Amino acid sequence: MFEAIYKKRKNPLFNIAGWGLLILVVVIFMFVGYSPDVDMLGSASSVAQVNGKVISFSEFSRYLDRVQENRGAAKMSNEERNRLNQEVVDSLVNRTLILQAAKEQGVVVGQEEVRDFLKQIPQFQENGVFSLLRYKEILRMQRLTEARFEEQIIEDLIVQKMNQFYQISTEDSSLIDDQEKAINEVKLNIDFIKKSQPELVVDMTITPQDVDAYLSANGKKVQQFYDQNKGSFMQKDSVKAQHILIKVDEKIDDNKALATITEIAGQATPQNFAELAKKWSQDPGSKDRGGDLGFFEKGRMVKEFDEMAFSLPPGQISKPVKTSFGYHIILVNDKKPASTPSFDDVKKQIATDLVKQEKKTDVVKSINEKLKAGQADALVAQKGWKWEETGVFGLGDMMIPKLGDNNEVLSAALTLTAANPVYGQVIEKDGSYYIIKRKDMSAKQTVAQKKETNMDFFKQIFARQKSFEMFQGWMEQLRKTASIKINQKVINQ
Repeated sequence: MFEAIYKKRKNPLFNIAGWGLLILVVVIFMFVGYSPDVDMLGSASSVAQVNGKVISFSEFSRYLDRVQENRGAAKMSNEERNRLNQEVVDSLVNRTLILQAAKEQGVVVGQEEVRDFLKQIPQFQENGVFSLLRYKEILRMQRLTEARFEEQIIEDLIVQKMNQFYQISTEDSSLIDDQEKAINEVKLNIDFIKKSQPELVVDMTITPQDVDAYLSANGKKVQQFYDQNKGSFMQKDSVKAQHILIKVDEKIDDNKALATITEIAGQATPQNFAELAKKWSQDPGSKDRGGDLGFFEKGRMVKEFDEMAFSLPPGQISKPVKTSFGYHIILVNDKKPASTPSFDDVKKQIATDLVKQEKKTDVVKSINEKLKAGQADALVAQKGWKWEETGVFGLGDMMIPKLGDNNEVLSAALTLTAANPVYGQVIEKDGSYYIIKRKDMSAKQTVAQKKETNMDFFKQIFARQKSFEMFQGWMEQLRKTASIKINQKVINQ
C-alpha cells in the first residue's frame, strides 16, 4: 500500500515538506557511526534498545554533537543538557521505530533509487557527471565504507517514504493538483555564499606541536573517540585495481558493448592497461588516471565488480564483467589483508581531526552570532567574500541553479521575509557551508487569494498540520506497543 502511494506522487513538494516535517520527529543525517556488536543495555556504549534493536552511544554522541553545534549550545545548565539528551534519544528511538514499521509494511528502496540519489549529489560529480573515484575518495576521507553509507541512504529514503504516506493521505487529489500548480508558479532568487571548510576556516594550519599539546591536554577524549569508533578504523580486505568501462546505454547496446570490451581485453596487458584505459574507458572519474581506482575495501563496489576484483591475484586481468554500469575489464595491482590499527597508530590522526573540528566549530559559532545580530553584510565585507546570485528559479524545479539538489538551502530560504532577509546561521551540507539571503520571491495569486489578507500562503503549503498530527499519533501508537529500554545514565549525565 505504501509503495503504491509513494509511486503515485514524485513532486519535489513532498521531498521538501517531507524533510521539513521529519526534522521535528526523527533523525535524518548522512554521516553516522554505528556499533552493531553492542547488545548490553547497561553498557556505556549503548543508549537504548527498541524491540531488541540497539542504539549505540556512538550514534547518539555524533548526533548530539551536531545538534549542539547547530544550536550553538556550548554552554548549558545540567537541566538543559539532560533535556537535550532526552530529545536526541527520543528522536533516535522514533527513527528506529519508523524503520521497523517500514520493514513490516514491505517498504523498500531499490539500488536504482540509491544510484539515482548518488548521481544527484554535486560533491560526487566531476564536470557535472557522477565520478566513482571521487565518491570513493570522499567516503574514505569520512572513514566510511560504501556499504555503510548506502545503507544510511536507504534508511533515510525509507523514512521519507513513510512520512510521504501521511502527507499524501491527508490531501484531496484535486487540492494536491492545485497546490502543485501554485507551487510551480512560485519564483525565488537567492543571494548566497558557498565555502568549503578550508575556505571557511582560513587558518587551518596545525603543527605537530599543536597535535602533541592537544593529546597532552585531551588524551582521554582522544582515547574515548578511538574506543567509540574503533570499527571505523578497521581496514577490511582491500585491493588496488584499474578498470576499463564500456557503458551500455542508448548509444551502444549490450552486444556492441560486449564486443568492444572483448576486443580491448584481447589487447590488454599489465604494461599497456593504463594507455588502453585512457583511450577507451568511459568512466570519467578514472579514465584520465589510466583507469586507476586506488585501494578499495571489499563490499565497496557493485557485487559483480567486487567479486571479480577480489578473486584475482595481483597482476592478472579479468575477463569482461557486466554490471549495472556496463562492461568492465579489471587489472588487480595489489592486495592488502584486513587489519585494525592500534590506538597509538591513529591517535595523532584523531587529535588532528578533533583540533580541526574545534577550529571549525569556533568559526561557525562566530559567524552565526554575526548573522543573528544582523551584521551579514559587514561580515561579508570583512572576510572579502562576495554574494553570488542563483538567478530566478521555480519552487517546483528539481535543482537550484548553481546549488543543485539542496533542500537544506531551499527550506531555509522559504523562512526568509523582506523584513528578515538573511538566514540566521550557516547551513552545512556535505562538507560545504552556505550563507543565504533572500533577493526576491514572488507568486501568482488568484483574486480570491489576494482577498484573503490573513492567509500565509507558504505556511499553508508547508505546515501540513493535519498530516503532522496524524504522524504524531502514529508515532505515539508505535511507542505504546514497542519494547523500549532507555539507558538513563546517558540522559542524566
